[in-house]
Amino acid sequence: MVHVDTTVHEKNITYPTDSKLAIKIINRLNKIGPAHGISQRRTFVKEVKSLCLDIRHYRHVKKRAKAKRALKQLRIIAGILMRELRRELPQHFLFECYQRDFLLYERVLRQQQNDKNKIYSLHEPQVYCVAKGKDHKQYEYGSKASIASTAKGNLIVGVVSHEKRTYMTATHYQRYCVM
Repeated sequence: MVHVDTTVHEKNITYPTDSKLAIKIINRLNKIGPAHGISQRRTFVKEVKSLCLDIRHYRHVKKRAKAKRALKQLRIIAGILMRELRRELPQHFLFECYQRDFLLYERVLRQQQNDKNKIYSLHEPQVYCVAKGKDHKQYEYGSKASIASTAKGNLIVGVVSHEKRTYMTATHYQRYCVM
């Protein structure tokens, strides 16, 4: 007899917002240029700082439109910096080092609030949102882990970490367990 239990393996990420991700992308893009000796036309540091302040109280009804405009402007700035680096970086650097990063950045900048399969973290893109249904913590950001243990001795006989969001029953889980 085997008991199968699933839990959420939380990842070390902050509460994800689209504005935080856009700001992180801009900061990363601003570091790439000087690392390869490219002088950028603009780094938008002062604009990003003021846009952060505009986004700060985005839940207040009177500030919501201003926050939406600021988020849109952050996405535009990130797109400008990305296009400039694509033009200026030598082709072998772009394809070898930064192509995967640029594709991830484009995907993050295109995502909307109600999209499926959103990216919540740049350093761990496989993280997804799991609804807990608890009052104190409704959502957790991480990946699901399943543990199979014996009924009598609590000996762990199998562990699986699910990188993609899947719904699995005990019969589906038996394929992954090592018995």
